[in-house]
Amino acid sequence: MWTACDTSRNVRNPESQVVESMHWRFPISPAKYRVNPAWPSGSPYLYRHRRLRRLELASDLTFDRTAVVSRIFDNEAALLGARREYEEKLEQFHQKKRKSRPTFVPPSFLTFVRTPYVVAFEAPAANDEPPLSFTAVNAHLIYGTMKEREQEFDALVEWLSYRLKAEGRTLTPNFILMGDLNLNFDNPRRDGKRIDAKLRDLNQESFGNPAVRRIYFPFLDKHPVRKKVLRTNARSSETFDQFGFFNGADETRLPNDRWHECISKKNSDGFDFGVFDFAELFSQSLRGKAYRALSKGEKTDLGKRFEHSVSDHLPIWVRLPRPGFIP
Repeated sequence: MWTACDTSRNVRNPESQVVESMHWRFPISPAKYRVNPAWPSGSPYLYRHRRLRRLELASDLTFDRTAVVSRIFDNEAALLGARREYEEKLEQFHQKKRKSRPTFVPPSFLTFVRTPYVVAFEAPAANDEPPLSFTAVNAHLIYGTMKEREQEFDALVEWLSYRLKAEGRTLTPNFILMGDLNLNFDNPRRDGKRIDAKLRDLNQESFGNPAVRRIYFPFLDKHPVRKKVLRTNARSSETFDQFGFFNGADETRLPNDRWHECISKKNSDGFDFGVFDFAELFSQSLRGKAYRALSKGEKTDLGKRFEHSVSDHLPIWVRLPRPGFIP
């Protein structure tokens, strides 16, 4: 399953036009696929209705007014200090003492700039096994400053961890996070340690054990077959886009880090993950050589051909074994 985040960005009408927009851009058969529109956020879920059934949950993920007000009160001194600093820089801008207009950056998380969207699904199982149910969380987190990125990422994974802890009060025991998280991951060795420490702290806080395997981000590790961290932007320099698995206490059919080393070319039905590298396809067809063989100027020129008309991000995918299926 994947999300088509940009296909209906300019659609302003109800569900029928969302579907029409996606039919115009993709060869989608209504007999096979359904679209669950994320109105008004413009990030629909596209899914095969014979493989997945939508459950009775579709909602924005946001913090209510009480939570936002509490965060403001708790961080009043820091917010006032940030406001004074912003006003000083703004005055410098008006006096032509700085070139760019400043942007106010809150010193702590208040709420999401772009609201994540959640929809619950279940995958029917074979051989009398119970269906696999999960809540998909589609997120496009702020780009902004590094501090703002980390604030939104931390708030989102903390919310997901809290829902796992309160599993008895959730519609589904599992959550799958997907989308453009704008994760600061340009240096995997350095940034991976920071993110891993954050996830271990969450495991400790939520489940009392930093080594518990209930939170797993496959794109944070080297792909065991390709022997490298997969990049998800068209310029092959960042891994902004991610899948994150937040597994229920008794779930054994969704991947954790133990599954990582089991990925193999020989197992076409097993767990795997990757990217659809259309930048490489464009390079081969338009330039006659591999993208990595292009000069910096050639890459920039090629990017102008597709980064806005198609995307500057590569589609990412995860393959999961069908529940109850015996190959």
